[in-house]
Amino acid sequence: TTTTTTTTPESYSSSTAAATLRARSQLAERVDVVLCQALALAGAHVDVVLENCVRNNDADGVLERAVKGGRLLLGIECLLSTLNDELGMLEDLVVAAEWLSSLKFRFVARRAPTTTRWRVVREERNIVVEAAVDGSVAELLQRLCPPPHPCETRIDCVLFSQGINEWQTVANMSGASSLQTEVNASGLRALTEHVDAAAARCSSSESRSRAREWRRKLELASEAVRDANATMKNVHVLLTTADLCRALAGSHCICCKSGKDRTGMAVTLEQTRALAQDLGVLDEKRVCKILRRHGVRRVNVLANTHQDRYAFTTVQVKLLPRAYRPPSGTYNGGAQT
Repeated sequence: TTTTTTTTPESYSSSTAAATLRARSQLAERVDVVLCQALALAGAHVDVVLENCVRNNDADGVLERAVKGGRLLLGIECLLSTLNDELGMLEDLVVAAEWLSSLKFRFVARRAPTTTRWRVVREERNIVVEAAVDGSVAELLQRLCPPPHPCETRIDCVLFSQGINEWQTVANMSGASSLQTEVNASGLRALTEHVDAAAARCSSSESRSRAREWRRKLELASEAVRDANATMKNVHVLLTTADLCRALAGSHCICCKSGKDRTGMAVTLEQTRALAQDLGVLDEKRVCKILRRHGVRRVNVLANTHQDRYAFTTVQVKLLPRAYRPPSGTYNGGAQT
């Protein structure tokens, strides 16, 4: 005996509607989580810029340009691979970077110590993040944009990505790195626009000299992005764009999946390069090994996993670019990820 089950239009539409509702709810929750974390990053970026500008009395004019029609620069260096769940994380990061570039930041006087430091409001189609400031920060901002003019700025968030782990090796071999290529091309366009806008505001001979240096570094970054090979891990994309962000007085954020292993290698590399470029420190390889073996990144790993070893196996280390390999004795394949 054969039993035939039929699905009525009513039951089909009901089940489809329920599935659609669940998908929308999950997507909304995912977006909320991503944007909340991105907003925290942007707030930290703004705070760092304010602190630096107060310390040097905005000698480079970074804050003045920002509140007079310019933008602050936030560069994100992503080490996620383009396979498995990390591909979805990279997609989330793309959305976050685009969203951050649409925000408006407004600085307002902090009326009392108990006043909320940050507040998010919606004005027509704009999302405005209000930052309450006082003390020397408020004095500097009042001088740069005296009342009744609002003291506002926006962020140019530029994202560059290069997977460095073993999964990126697989992705490169299977031709699954197209998103990475698109992200870097988009990031380069945004960075070029920021350099053009910043250079257009340079009027003095000293500032025009800085603008020429920006152009030189931009050309190096452009070459790195253009020369990127889908079968290789071109970390020069990350290094050259990081140099340009630093030259433009922007903040530079580094991230991977867990923020401790690959990020630890990238952060110590960045610290070493800064020491060599800014302070003339010699023997960079040795300095980098010391930072990775004895620096705070080991403490960060310990705080996250209760083990002081980076979560790399011997095979994984061999598949990392040489500049991102941890010293022997500092990693353990059995460590938590």
